[in-house]
Amino acid sequence: MFISVLRKYKVEIGVFIMVVAVQLLYVALTNAPLNWFDSAIYDATAWNFVQGDGFTYTPGIPDALREPGYAFFVLVPVYAIFGHSIFAAQVAQALLSAFTAVLLIVIGKRFISKNAGIAAALIFALHPAIIVNVGEIMTEAWFMLLLTAFTYVLLVGVEKKMTRWFVLGGVLLGLAALTRMAALPLIGIVPVVLLLITRNVRFSIRYGIVIGVISLAVYTPWVVRNYTMFDRVLLGRTGGGEIIWTGSYVPWDGDWQGYIWPLTEYRTGADFFEHDAQMIDRAIENIKQDPLTVAWLYLKKPLKIFIQPEGLHFTLERGAFNNNTFMTLMAIILYVYHCVLLVLAGIGMLRFSKYRNYAIITVCILIYFVIVYLPLNAVPRYAVPLYPLILLLSGLGVIDTFSFVTNYRKHT
Repeated sequence: MFISVLRKYKVEIGVFIMVVAVQLLYVALTNAPLNWFDSAIYDATAWNFVQGDGFTYTPGIPDALREPGYAFFVLVPVYAIFGHSIFAAQVAQALLSAFTAVLLIVIGKRFISKNAGIAAALIFALHPAIIVNVGEIMTEAWFMLLLTAFTYVLLVGVEKKMTRWFVLGGVLLGLAALTRMAALPLIGIVPVVLLLITRNVRFSIRYGIVIGVISLAVYTPWVVRNYTMFDRVLLGRTGGGEIIWTGSYVPWDGDWQGYIWPLTEYRTGADFFEHDAQMIDRAIENIKQDPLTVAWLYLKKPLKIFIQPEGLHFTLERGAFNNNTFMTLMAIILYVYHCVLLVLAGIGMLRFSKYRNYAIITVCILIYFVIVYLPLNAVPRYAVPLYPLILLLSGLGVIDTFSFVTNYRKHT
């Protein structure tokens, strides 16, 4: 029985092992540092919770610095079992990435083509941005698994027309929103996606409501917790004001500049809520003062987020194009690899009609997140959770390109 399972799923098992091995090799060789302050927040919040100090960054001081999905469902179980081990968290993230790679094969086999799914999974396993991300204690690995699983469940739900699949989709979307609140408005997009696929208004409304109700049921405890603690409605987290402000701040070109803040601009309210409100007001003032320039910043953001690969900043900080030949080479490889994959995804999209349902869901999700990210600062890691969906198109592009070259040689 065991041997037959191994033979049947040898490709999936092989890819799973490959992803875990590659990512943990990266962690071992680089002693991957925690570059982002977000890592410290997620790490401390989860460890404090395990120790009985509440779901807070600083014990005894209530906060909502980040949404709870990643810390609560990934880090808390890991720390509860293995103690305060960053390496254990990185192993968990490598496993989450491996499951995502397997899902790419499953989606490819069922809805696109077997070879496209395998190609996408192999590309995923060797994608530098995916590998580098495992070193950070952040949401990307968990969020990308949830989005990929949600896409798969939605595809199966449309195919089988069974309520239980849409209930599962609602759970996954609710967990995704708990991980990043930006996913919550997808509830309103789902009926549109279903309508585009099925052209059945009743079906789209019915199952759109099912997904929406279940998603909100999963998400609501976080809102209730915040209202209980802060006596105000807080849908997501605090700190969003500064992200929106930096996204409209012309001197920084709408980019994230870490914590090297111009104090006259950044130091505002007495608490997180007042601070967010004032920073959003300043963002509005930025727009009013120079609407054309801010509009130009917004138009450039999709290119910065999707064309510039995550991990490029890592090589630049370590001397790429300055005095470090190795890092310069790595930066070039990373950038070229990423851009080639995007071109291949474009080639894959040329066969839209042959995998219509997947293409509609993927394009709608991508457009949605492009719009949502416009007011924010342009951080390439925002796009990482969307890479699996794009890489399935890249995998199809690889297959189509290979077929074209093969046929061309036969006829010449």
